[in-house]
Amino acid sequence: MALSPALSGLPQSSIIICDMHFFCPTGNTCCQGPTGQWGCCPYSLGQCCKDGRHCCEYGFRCDWTSLKCTKGYLQFPSAHREAQPV
Repeated sequence: MALSPALSGLPQSSIIICDMHFFCPTGNTCCQGPTGQWGCCPYSLGQCCKDGRHCCEYGFRCDWTSLKCTKGYLQFPSAHREAQPV
């Protein structure tokens, strides 16, 4: 699944704090990108892939390419996140 950019500014109630400057909406997971930027995985307790641009739902794992999420014999594609300024 593609990550969305983390938000900056004044946090609102019920948020996930990534660091002192960025946060994600409730029900998301903070994932740090390859250059240190934060992104929001749309899954609660999501697994961030090694490339820092993709994530998988809880219980699934990223494959070695970070392009697929797998669980046993099940797999589904992961989408690439477009870089966006925060």
